[in-house]
Amino acid sequence: MNFDDVLLALLSRRARSGYELKKWLDVEGIFLRANADPSQIYRTLRRLEKRGLIMHETMRKSGPEAKVYAITTAGADYLRELAARPYEPPARWQEVDFTARLALLGPIRPETIVDIIDREIAFRRDQVRRFRERSLAEEAGSGLIDYDTDLLAELIDELDQQGRDATDAWLEWLDGMRARWSRYGDHASSSPAPSSSSDASSAS
Repeated sequence: MNFDDVLLALLSRRARSGYELKKWLDVEGIFLRANADPSQIYRTLRRLEKRGLIMHETMRKSGPEAKVYAITTAGADYLRELAARPYEPPARWQEVDFTARLALLGPIRPETIVDIIDREIAFRRDQVRRFRERSLAEEAGSGLIDYDTDLLAELIDELDQQGRDATDAWLEWLDGMRARWSRYGDHASSSPAPSSSSDASSAS
């Protein structure tokens, strides 16, 4: 999800000022994306308003006047359409795409939650199948840096094992998550789940 969509999804839950959006991004937002400075937030709000997806009202609460932004009908329609699009897993499961999609768009279309989880599971299992048994041999020939080849091999093995354990734990959690959320129904995907990329870093 891009930053425009993140802010729009937040405003779909309740109207907020730019300051309130910044507070959310500084706490909960750090788990979904990189932090944003105030200028980026207000530039994005102006862009969303120009697109007709949000509107603002100047209000005074306990302090100075502030613009409070709310979603428009067009913004709600856009989010519903966005939430209906098939989820495309990133190459690395450590990226926030799955979490952001599930947390911000899943509640807009609950019927898509199982499909999002299924796509993530299928993509990661395909990565495991393709890359789990790859060769870890790393050549370190003569050059400007004299490598300890035994140390290099041991370090690569250690990191690979950590990656295997983390990936297996992620898949185990996804299986449990799917079982818990199956009450929303097994909604078959309208298009095939995407195949995994050539990035082996998340399939150790």
